[in-house]
Amino acid sequence: TLATHVAHSDEATVEVHPGATLEKVRDRIVDAAQVSPLDPPAGLAATLRDYQRHGLTWLAELTGAGLGACLADDMGLGKTVTLIALHLHRRERGLATGPTLVVCPASLLGNWEAEVRRFAPGVPTRRFHGSRRDLTGDLGFVFTTYGTMRADHETLAGVAWDLVVADEAQHVKNATSSTARNLRLI
Repeated sequence: TLATHVAHSDEATVEVHPGATLEKVRDRIVDAAQVSPLDPPAGLAATLRDYQRHGLTWLAELTGAGLGACLADDMGLGKTVTLIALHLHRRERGLATGPTLVVCPASLLGNWEAEVRRFAPGVPTRRFHGSRRDLTGDLGFVFTTYGTMRADHETLAGVAWDLVVADEAQHVKNATSSTARNLRLI
């Protein structure tokens, strides 16, 4: 059984008494790395390597439990295609509750758009940046920058996102920064 713990938030410190439900979530997290790899979603125009399938499965297990995750593979190993596969997986299984927001440096906006168009043809993409700050219509992936997210976090917080992705997440490693606080609001 789990012991009594204390949880801290921005507003308060709360004593926590985990019960059976929390133990099930803990078990699901622990077991997430051991689950047989998922088959890639049908809409994915790519062949995932074994480690990418394991990453997809791990992300699917954690997001399925309502949790976030950090995918920190080395550069060039396919984190973007793995996340695109997660987006498609959640839609194909009827688990998605809204579009996917990707917050990234401005230099990566074009790369994200190109990768989604390449690996998930037909999925709508939209930039929410500069003068193109429109969130109407069919939203699949929405891409924005950290600067735009900070400046217009209230608009972004008004959307029921299914997934929120922080690419180059070192921008939010200081939990007390305005960037991290605004991202949590979204």
